[in-house]
Amino acid sequence: MAYPNNVDFTTFPPSSSIDLNGSIYVGGAADLDPSFTFISGARAVLEHCARRLISPPGSYDNPDWGFDVNSWLNASLLPRDTDSLAAAVRNEVVDVEGVADADVNVSVDSTLGLVIEVDVQMSDADTYPFVFVLGPDTIPRIYFPLETV
Repeated sequence: MAYPNNVDFTTFPPSSSIDLNGSIYVGGAADLDPSFTFISGARAVLEHCARRLISPPGSYDNPDWGFDVNSWLNASLLPRDTDSLAAAVRNEVVDVEGVADADVNVSVDSTLGLVIEVDVQMSDADTYPFVFVLGPDTIPRIYFPLETV
């Protein structure tokens, strides 16, 4: 998101962590950070992607902006459904300014629920991952790698 003087404030405070395939991710529910922590660079782009993926289409000025991953909660997914979800998430992410490409992996974890892993390649060729976890106890939870926090 662009703010005056290029200042952005995190809306995904690190309140919990998960270990996914040996990588530690921190994050939590999408909520306002009471300390209004300044973010920039890759973190700001990743959070813009995350905001886009949890916002229902039409919830902002552009009716095509947004993709609500919550609509997939408790869905009975077949392999072709996970492929179409991955493609839809990728299409939404690559529309974010500063993103060159994205690799998306969708899986169902017996403990966590629906897991959407997104590796975002920035326009400067650096790659950064983030993870969505959708389950009965999440709203959803969004996790960023420990290094980008």
